[in-house]
Amino acid sequence: MKKEFLGYDGPVFRLIARIIELIKLNIITIFFCLPIITIGASLTAAHYAVIKMYRNEGYVTKNFWNSFKQNFLQSTWIWILILVWFCIFLFIGRVRQFIRTCTLRDR
Repeated sequence: MKKEFLGYDGPVFRLIARIIELIKLNIITIFFCLPIITIGASLTAAHYAVIKMYRNEGYVTKNFWNSFKQNFLQSTWIWILILVWFCIFLFIGRVRQFIRTCTLRDR
């Protein structure tokens, strides 16, 4: 009983292996997110790799890399649109805050 529980096919070893795979995936994702432009592709690849890991299909790093290459352009364009949208709303918020502070000073 103990041999099966703590063996290579046991639940403890499988849990530790999954945790190590998730740690590797997080390190790879953070590394690929360092250039701000590739955040979208990196998060898409990480999501794909987690789904494949849940289904026990292939290796995490290989799935991440294949998805990163396959979805790079599409994910990057969507990420750039989100980033532009965020910058526009941030700019609008700063302008509104500037106008509000200028009108309060004039009173």
